[in-house]
Parts: sequence; C-alpha cells; structure tokens
Amino acid sequence: MGIINRLSVVLVFALLIALPADSHCLSTDSNELTHPQKVYQVSSDVTLPELLPVDFAATLRSDCQQTERGEVQLTFIVDDSGRPRNAYFAHALASSLDRLALGVLAADRFTPGRHDGVPAAVAMLIKLKLESCVVAETSESGGESLHIRLKSVPVQTLSPEKNVPQDLILDDSKSPEKGSANRVIGNRVSAPYPLIAPEAKFPADQKLRKVGVCLIFLAVDANGMPQTPRVVRSLSPEMDKQALEAVDRYRFKPATKNGQPVPVMMTIEVNFRQ
Repeated sequence: MGIINRLSVVLVFALLIALPADSHCLSTDSNELTHPQKVYQVSSDVTLPELLPVDFAATLRSDCQQTERGEVQLTFIVDDSGRPRNAYFAHALASSLDRLALGVLAADRFTPGRHDGVPAAVAMLIKLKLESCVVAETSESGGESLHIRLKSVPVQTLSPEKNVPQDLILDDSKSPEKGSANRVIGNRVSAPYPLIAPEAKFPADQKLRKVGVCLIFLAVDANGMPQTPRVVRSLSPEMDKQALEAVDRYRFKPATKNGQPVPVMMTIEVNFRQ
C-alpha cells in the first residue's frame, strides 16, 4: 500500500508569521535592510565569525516526559553586527529538534567576520548537537501544555558556507517585505522548495483507512518551517490527522522575493492511494 504526497501551490499570500513560543524566527531589531548587501565567503581577506559564549544553564530542564537527541545543520548569514540572518536547513530531522535548533541559533551572537578589517556579512554553516526535553508547563490561565526545552547545553560547530549568493537582502522583521499583502508566486516571489517531505501513513486500524486526497493549507515561514496547518479538504478525522502529522514534519527552503526569505501561504495535497 503506497502513499504519494504531491505539493500543489494553489495561492500564496504574504503573511507575517509569529513562531510559537518554543521557536524563534531569525530576525533582528536593527535598521531596516531593503537593499541587497554584499555577503562574503571566508577567504584570505575575510575572517571567520566567532560564536560568543551563551549561558544556557538557566534554560535547561531535567523533568522530562520525553527526550530526543540529534544533529541539525543550518546555513545562515552572520551580519556585520554579529547577528544570525537568513537561516534555513542544510540538514533537518523532521522532528521538534528542528524548531529547537532555530531557537538556539536565534539566541546566538557572534563576533562578526571582517573583510579587509571592516565588519562584514559572512555566509556560515552551523552544526547543532541537541538534546531536547518535553515538559508540561502551566499557563497563566491554569491550562497545561507540553513544550520543547533544552535538556543539555547544545554543542555548536561553525564552518564557512560557500553556496550562497554574493548579494542578498538580509532577513529583517521590520522590513516592508515581511508584511506586504497579497503576495503571490510569480512577480519575483519564488515558491518554497521542499527539502524533506515525509510520507503520511494510513491509520493502523484497517477499518479507518480511506483512499483519496486530503488538502492542507499552511504557512511556510521565512526559515522554511510549516506553521498553522489546517485541513481544507477532509477525508475523515483519522485520515486528516495522519496528513497533518506528515505536513508538520515538512521542511522547506523558504520562499524568496529578490533573494530575501519571505513567509507565504500554500496548500499541500496529501494523496492516499492503494
């Protein structure tokens, strides 16, 4: 019994996506950057940025209901102020560790690289070895929900990244491009490219299995993460659940406009076939 997942981009709108509390969009509160900037690669006249120490001790948890370990790799830009920008996945796990990795990188700060002695934006790759902890936390309203936290201090390894365009608009939450309305694919907006598209699974109970197409409408944020997926064409509650679980594990190279990562809305067809 096979399942074929097919991405179908029906309509794309601009959407400024706020990531859940457990993850962070890589942006900065520095001045708006709406024009391409020179991005350098490490070379004889460009120095390697250095990761500054981050004290994660206060955020570590040991009261775990579940743990997970793995390594996530992200390509990104260290800008001339030492902040991470334009991050997306070089290697993802299709698990909650991907969101955790983005959150860790968002908290990181760097000594910026230098070109001929002047701070400059430099393309980098970071490997993050992570151990997560699923904990139950109570909100102000008294409700309890599960959250992903760090169980141990992440091990982070930096190396130069070479496959990056030399001129980029760096991701910025204040940029007008992040909030413009009615953006559609075309008109200089590229579609998100799926890096990981796990197959959905049929329910274990044979009686609950159906053949057909489930349509999922979702946001893909500027880091290539799926956000707020919802069913717009249902097969059954059980089949819809399987489709949503699969789409939540999708990872994308984000949509771009003029080289700048932008959040978009799209639909995904999840086909369940015999």
